[in-house]
Amino acid sequence: MVGATFQVTNGVYNVVAYVENQNLYSGIKQLFYEFRLYDKNNILVAEPVQGSTFIEANKRSAVFESGITTGDNEAYTVFFHINSVQDWDRVSQEYAYNLFTISKPVLTNQTTAPKLSAIVRNESFINFEDVPVVAILYNQEDNAIAASQTFVDVLDQGTEQQVFYSWPEPFGDVVSRIEIIPRIDPFIDRELPNS
Repeated sequence: MVGATFQVTNGVYNVVAYVENQNLYSGIKQLFYEFRLYDKNNILVAEPVQGSTFIEANKRSAVFESGITTGDNEAYTVFFHINSVQDWDRVSQEYAYNLFTISKPVLTNQTTAPKLSAIVRNESFINFEDVPVVAILYNQEDNAIAASQTFVDVLDQGTEQQVFYSWPEPFGDVVSRIEIIPRIDPFIDRELPNS
């Protein structure tokens, strides 16, 4: 697990933890976590942010929290702590493979107020609702320099939706790679193929 912090504007940060699960048919139904932001002297600069999420099978997941305020303090590092986790659970094989394709990422206004758009296509035979889609942007050294999250209300099988992201201030570095990560909770009851 890798965590990163991104300044959105003075005293406001987004954070993301990057989690990879290589188990083909196993995931975690509920994982309770905490983000803690520290300055260069390892002093806590914001109230810890607690939440819960799921971990998908055979996927890279991006756990995202936005709008963390630090007042006049500057966040330098973020610590992602797992407070408790349920046991691993079996995941239906339909969720073990790539469910989506991402195309046409377009980044504009990098020197003023960056905007990003992309197309997310549902390649599965399952209909999804309220899909969180995390964007992570990297510089030439492949270090993450910005992140954001949006939601797709409905993404039925075989359809595609355009997603949009925006930031109020420039990144301070040149973006060389964009990663778009839709997240699907495999433990929600849905009508699966051949069910």
